[in-house]
Amino acid sequence: MSENYKLIWISPVISQHELEGLFHWVNLHLTELGLMPLASFSKIETHFLSEPKEALKLEFELRPLGRPHSIELLKEAVWSEVFAGSHPGPAPFAISLQSITLAQTPKKLICFDMDSTLINEEVIDEIARTSGLYEKVSHITERAMQGELDFKASLRERVRLFQGMPKAQAEAIIPMLSVSPGGEKLLGHFRFQNIKTAVVSGGFEFILKHFQKQLFLDQVFGNVLTTDDDEKFTGAVEDPIVDAEYKQKLVRQMKTNYGATAEETIVVGDGANDILMMQEAGLSVSFCGKPKLSAATNTYILDRNLLWIKALI
Repeated sequence: MSENYKLIWISPVISQHELEGLFHWVNLHLTELGLMPLASFSKIETHFLSEPKEALKLEFELRPLGRPHSIELLKEAVWSEVFAGSHPGPAPFAISLQSITLAQTPKKLICFDMDSTLINEEVIDEIARTSGLYEKVSHITERAMQGELDFKASLRERVRLFQGMPKAQAEAIIPMLSVSPGGEKLLGHFRFQNIKTAVVSGGFEFILKHFQKQLFLDQVFGNVLTTDDDEKFTGAVEDPIVDAEYKQKLVRQMKTNYGATAEETIVVGDGANDILMMQEAGLSVSFCGKPKLSAATNTYILDRNLLWIKALI
């Protein structure tokens, strides 16, 4: 027997007319894909949220009727229309498609990407800005995050440009880096729930260590830039490089260490190099992510506030 699912749609507060339009839009997709349509508008579970801002949380129960692939097809249809802005009503703050089992499973572990996810900035670009290399480095960064370039090769290419730069010059950007909205409050909530928190990043370890202390993170993993005797960057990165494959390996190892199943694990990221580690998680979250990543996840946050994750679990 196929498991039931729920489509969670977190929206700005909208009118009754807009709600009914959303209901009919979802029902149309359900009918077209062989899922049982909702019997009536009253079958939608509706909750008012006050944080991180006023919103409506709508939950549509989905029944595959023996056609499990229809759930994936529904996700593709809904996500593509959200990408295109062709859905009814205003853009949602967040959407998620979860099995009932996943939705009801308490979580034990959450793993974040760092740059443009747990923090607002791309660190390597900000370091480049200090020495007039921003345009050159940021162009490579964007192509790597879109999945157009091999991550290892693109990282080495960018880091070579830092050869001779004092490490202190790079560390000077730390006060200018900022935690993404809702991040500190979300992590505090997880600590209270005894959920383990980690960062698995293709960024730099010295930055991660700073935020580990600030945010009381359980574990952080990042790339190490080598320095010479004068504490200047050599233009090289220590092995192993934390790329997509290594990120997945690290998440898998933490699941084992903490005794967490996939259903008990959340992974949050924004770029194509996060796709593999998303496969280790029951809840895979694209946080204002690139299209290639968002299409591969079951949860998509469009409003830049990490606290929406709390409303989805």
